[in-house]
Amino acid sequence: MICILSFLPNIYDSNANERNGYLQSIATVAKRNRRHPFQFFWLQAGDQMDTERQLNLGFGFPAVVAISPNKSKFAILKGSFSEEKLGDFLSDLMSGKVSLDDLKTKLAIKKSDKWDGKDAKPLEEVFNSDFLLITLGVIRPVTRPHSARSNGFSSSGG
Repeated sequence: MICILSFLPNIYDSNANERNGYLQSIATVAKRNRRHPFQFFWLQAGDQMDTERQLNLGFGFPAVVAISPNKSKFAILKGSFSEEKLGDFLSDLMSGKVSLDDLKTKLAIKKSDKWDGKDAKPLEEVFNSDFLLITLGVIRPVTRPHSARSNGFSSSGG
């Protein structure tokens, strides 16, 4: 079995329409290659940071990786993501034309929330005007004066 992991852009960096397009492309290629020993999976970029680092996926998303767990080998699709490129990658993989790297340790995929099929909800920003004014140097933070008793000294002198 060869696992085909597609790391899709985080939904905050994309939208539902774009993600559905990627998923449709993956499904089309999977259907064309159903007689091969491929198992297709997809993940959202950023949800599996340890795995992304282990596979050296610091170049942008979407990214596709083929992993052979039994042989502890993996290969990365070089170039842009498209149905054609993904299909070519799988063909080259089956014919031995793709360079393989050693998988040094077993991948640990963490459970993540299921995508609801929608665009990302807007992030709520917390605006703290005092923090901004302090940061800009417009006002000074208020500090409490220290009492003689708070530092361990007694005021009774003796």
